[in-house]
Amino acid sequence: MAAESIALYLPSTATDTPVLVRPARVGDVPRIGELVNGYAARGLMLPKTEAQLYNNVRDFVVAESEGTLVGCAGLKVTWHDLAEVVSLAVAPGHQGRGLGRRLVLPLIEEAR
Repeated sequence: MAAESIALYLPSTATDTPVLVRPARVGDVPRIGELVNGYAARGLMLPKTEAQLYNNVRDFVVAESEGTLVGCAGLKVTWHDLAEVVSLAVAPGHQGRGLGRRLVLPLIEEAR
């Protein structure tokens, strides 16, 4: 995953707060786990252990709003011509504003 950040200004709440989509860092793992496992607890995605997230943190991008991670998505490369977006999660208060799409776009570029 490229190390540069991609500033994407999206409405994230009732106010138009800027959202930064960037590569995940080791310090992001606890919050990525909260986002992913919150949905997993509801049966909406597969759970991830902290060890799995640390092992794969470089495969993730995150969305950050006012210092808080509000979304994440990962890329799992399976073969030279096959990849999968994994663990796409957006915090409930930030849904419906195109943030999931903004998380997936850099992963698609990375997969190409």
